[in-house]
Amino acid sequence: MAKWEATVTAYLATGACPAATPGLADEGINVGLVGAPLQMPPPIEEAPQSFVKFFGTSTKRIDRSMETFEEVSRTGNHWAVTYPRGKRPRRVQEGAILFMGRMVKDPSDILIYGRAIGMKHVPGRDDATAEDIARRPSKGDWPHYIRVHHAEFLAGTLANGISLKDLMDALKSDAFMPTQRNAAKGEGNTDPRKAYMQQAVVELTPQANAWLNERLQAAHAQHGKLAPATLGQLDWPDVPVIAVEGAG
Repeated sequence: MAKWEATVTAYLATGACPAATPGLADEGINVGLVGAPLQMPPPIEEAPQSFVKFFGTSTKRIDRSMETFEEVSRTGNHWAVTYPRGKRPRRVQEGAILFMGRMVKDPSDILIYGRAIGMKHVPGRDDATAEDIARRPSKGDWPHYIRVHHAEFLAGTLANGISLKDLMDALKSDAFMPTQRNAAKGEGNTDPRKAYMQQAVVELTPQANAWLNERLQAAHAQHGKLAPATLGQLDWPDVPVIAVEGAG
């Protein structure tokens, strides 16, 4: 079983399309990878960490009417989220939840429209290739990856997403780990609106993780999710055949 789990981890690290799993042999174990689309494994509320990963900048906000599928296609965050050159993502550990947040305008906010399970960054494996950069030139400046799997995104437009402003208004210093720690110490910044400035991600507290998941679940029920077949239309890395060590 341990060897099979290692094989599954190696497969997930390829950024494989969840609707097609040609790289895995059928070892008689139903792990949700062979013959079926990947599903978000519960309970996500017990993830070791959770983060909001930001897309866009304060000067390049987009309209809320953009389709989430278009945003996913633009960023490629269905299989990897990016970090700026020279700033490798050291904080994100295996199994962390990454909430996808897009900076929008009219009014300005950050809307959460998806989530995925992250993998710990491995230099070399998790760096943009020339092909990646040719497909998405922004990866020339943002070449370091946190690979993700079990990604799911709200259907419809970004307007269906969850407001980060609402989260900060509701939880205040308990929104993010840095502000919560500072509040407990009685020193340092406790304003959540200042905690994520110039950052690629911000780490959520367990309270904020639960708050976001509850509202995202309600949004899924109301608006639906992008279907696996829809996500299958996107670009996915080539998947090598992965053999199970000791099998046969």
